[in-house]
Amino acid sequence: MKTQIDRPLADYLQTQINGRENLGDEIPVEVYRLMEYSLREELGEQLGRGGQIRIFRNAGYRAGKYFAGKDLDLSLPFPEFTAQLQKKLENLRMGVLRIERMDEDTGKIILTVSEDADCSGLPILGETVCNYEEGFISGVLTVYTGKPYTAIEIDCWATGDRVCRFQAEVKDSFGDSEPGEPCRELKYDFQSLKKEVEELIAYSAELSKGNLSVDFPSKDNHLCENLKNLHANLNHLAWQAQQVARGDYSQQVAYLGDFSAAFNEMTKQLKEREAQLRGEALKAKNRVEAIESYNELMVAMLSKREEWLLVVDRDTKEILYCNKREEKGMADEQICATCKKRLPFHRELIKWNSDEQYKVWELAGEADTYYRITSFPIEWKEHASYVHIIVDITDEKQTAHTLASKAYHDAGTGIRNRLFFEEYMEKILREGQDTTLCYLDLDGLKYVNDTYGHLEGDTYIQNFVELIKANFRSEDTFARIGGDEFCLVLSGSIKELIERKMAEILKEFQKGGFAEYRCSFSYGVVGIDGRNNTLSYDEILKEADEIMYECKRRNKEQYPELMR
Repeated sequence: MKTQIDRPLADYLQTQINGRENLGDEIPVEVYRLMEYSLREELGEQLGRGGQIRIFRNAGYRAGKYFAGKDLDLSLPFPEFTAQLQKKLENLRMGVLRIERMDEDTGKIILTVSEDADCSGLPILGETVCNYEEGFISGVLTVYTGKPYTAIEIDCWATGDRVCRFQAEVKDSFGDSEPGEPCRELKYDFQSLKKEVEELIAYSAELSKGNLSVDFPSKDNHLCENLKNLHANLNHLAWQAQQVARGDYSQQVAYLGDFSAAFNEMTKQLKEREAQLRGEALKAKNRVEAIESYNELMVAMLSKREEWLLVVDRDTKEILYCNKREEKGMADEQICATCKKRLPFHRELIKWNSDEQYKVWELAGEADTYYRITSFPIEWKEHASYVHIIVDITDEKQTAHTLASKAYHDAGTGIRNRLFFEEYMEKILREGQDTTLCYLDLDGLKYVNDTYGHLEGDTYIQNFVELIKANFRSEDTFARIGGDEFCLVLSGSIKELIERKMAEILKEFQKGGFAEYRCSFSYGVVGIDGRNNTLSYDEILKEADEIMYECKRRNKEQYPELMR
């Protein structure tokens, strides 16, 4: 047997042109990973997890230094160097490199590699696996910068991310002496225990919140065995509870101690209660039959009221009774003249057919009239029928509309009020709409009230409101949220446009012509970035208020007599 000769890495990377003249230089990723992960498994069994990671990183570090020295121009500035590196990695189909962030003071770099040969496409394994790439990136950066770099993977396809993300810092981890084998094994065992404990804590926290859809921990985590058994029991118990909710009272629990006894007693009592309710339902049915005999009395009472009472045969759709029908000459008519005139929707009532036991619905009549209809099935003189009780609610609707209008409008100016504005903003934030908000404060209102009287103060407010309304669309929301505070809400991300517009309006208002005293207002404009917004309603208003006060400070310097 020939003696093994120590050779440099470069000797093994010299490939003759005709070495693979039929198959070519490229191999599938599957073949590369077969070699990588079988080697990873063997090293893990021989040296332990820590030893395997160290060897993969050191091998990658050696390859990165060789690659940088042989294939890269190290004299280029950093942006051109990274562009060169990106192109090289893509040409070699090693992955797609992106630099996310670099701190020039500390040299710290955050970078990502997507579609990489090591792990892209793997199932979620719950651990980072790109140890070779950690070493490779460290080697390239060390050769280029002349500083000892260490790259650590912080996100990985195998942990559920769509890219591999690395954090590279100036730190010499590859020159450190490694601990002996017993220390490495102890370190790995401790890390494994730490990981299992963290998984146990996270798992138990989800179960304590009642989240039974949480994934089971890995099968190797023996600390979670009892919790996994409890999780499975709870899942089965939840299914049993659903069966009980559907009326299956035969469900029994025999594996949860005192809870089992309580659950089984509950289902027993529910079964007894069901039998009791069935008996009561039979008695109720008998009572209903007795009540039917009083139908005519009810009709006699309703005939004296304003409501309509229509009884319609369920099958033939014949009107069996109408309390507005005159006794004389109406026996053969389906709808009397009064109903035709007052109830233009009478055909809908006749055709109505539903399995619902009770329904309240509303229909519009002629000339802005509204009716509330209560419909339910009834046995009428041996006819399966529907009863419709129709009530005129036109006045009720008009009153409700008037009250709603008053509730959402400012009595002094006629524009929207604070209640409407707060509900509108909640809707805007909930739906994630791109919006621009302008917070306005009328300057010097107290001065005008004290100097010229409150009537003139009201005129000052109204002049300001009319000026704003004249410069914006009617569909824009303009609201008074305080005595001298207003808000304008516009659709879209148009902050800069509104700032220019408000500056023009302020200049016009300050120029004069509205009153014998100086007129002015302050404003602050903020943009709300729809679905990316993280601010609450109060935080948005606070930000706009702070911007507005900068404007007020400038106005006060210009017109000190107005804002003392």
